[in-house]
Amino acid sequence: MSHNWIYFWGKVERKEDFFHLASFKNEGRNYIHFAFKGQFYEEEKGMTCLWQRSSFSTSNARLKVLIRGEKVIHFPYFDYYYYSFPFLKGYLYYQDKKYPIDFWLDHEIISTYPPKNWEWLGVKLKDEKALIVYSREKDSFAKIIHKSGAEGSKFDLSPNRLVMEDLGLEFEIQPVQPENIFHPTQGRPYSEQPIHLLYKGEMVGYGMRERTHLEE
Repeated sequence: MSHNWIYFWGKVERKEDFFHLASFKNEGRNYIHFAFKGQFYEEEKGMTCLWQRSSFSTSNARLKVLIRGEKVIHFPYFDYYYYSFPFLKGYLYYQDKKYPIDFWLDHEIISTYPPKNWEWLGVKLKDEKALIVYSREKDSFAKIIHKSGAEGSKFDLSPNRLVMEDLGLEFEIQPVQPENIFHPTQGRPYSEQPIHLLYKGEMVGYGMRERTHLEE
């Protein structure tokens, strides 16, 4: 059994137009999700180009990477390899228009069963820092990422609040758009939602939240 996810999220520079593009390969089947400007597409195929080639295509959009940034490895194991590129820039081509974008890449490969329930937060902070939280059945973590490395912390995550206990930080999570629940052809329903992160009432970053949802 093999599960391979490649996930991008980001927004148009100087605007609040968020997008996501995700490629899933589960048990030999490939499919894609893409959403931008209120439109959502799902395809039964994988990306036409490997991400290392800095170009990614679907039937509806193309993504071009200009700056790679630094890779942050979360799990380096042979049966679970997961890393992030929090600081990427490039262009999104959609409906004959070219959009300069600031975005994030996650790549996760699991050779065993993936977690049944999880919640994930990726946030771009000011001063070229980033925040990532992965809450799951085991191996949960929260980190502040910066140029010289990353600082981990115990954490408490609720729908509207994130506390990073070891770092003495408490954030307010403020939705930018309504939560959008997807029902993929494989796996349980999950949602994505653009967010702002506030610290002491001031917005300090923007990002994306994902979480699983049980069938009703």
